[in-house]
Amino acid sequence: MNYPVTIQLKKQFLLWFQEMYTIDHYEYDWFFEELIEDEQALFHLYFVDDIEYCPKGVIVDVVDRDQMTFRFFKDHVTTTDVYTAYHELQLYRHDSFYMKVNFYDDQRPTLYDKVIENELSYDCNIKETSDVLLQYLLKEGKNKFIKDEIDIALEQRNVERFKQLTNWLQMKNN
Repeated sequence: MNYPVTIQLKKQFLLWFQEMYTIDHYEYDWFFEELIEDEQALFHLYFVDDIEYCPKGVIVDVVDRDQMTFRFFKDHVTTTDVYTAYHELQLYRHDSFYMKVNFYDDQRPTLYDKVIENELSYDCNIKETSDVLLQYLLKEGKNKFIKDEIDIALEQRNVERFKQLTNWLQMKNN
């Protein structure tokens, strides 16, 4: 694995991929052609083995030499529409975009191994885990703050403030 992988090496792999695998659907061939020609898109394209935690990307399954499947996903939405993937690349040109290619019979070429950047998929996992942890800590911090405010309202015998805060706390935790 070369980290980071050069745009030239990514192009080389994509050109090889197009040459090696006959693509029955015009859309697939068009998508790869557009990707090869767009150096900015290639700069933000990362090939990974583990795509599960990546925010958006493409999974290509090579069923055999003449057939493949194409899935684009963003967050929890998945589609086989190639044009959606292309438009996502064009609209969000500065966002990272991930790709995983599953070769038939696990016969992965060495050129594909050269473009893999697995550390980036782990970065996605760390980001997702960090986001979940941050949301949890924010919620707990807000709850503690409200509970402290409830204690102050009780000490001051401020019934109106006490009711307001306890209602708000109940709504937030339901």
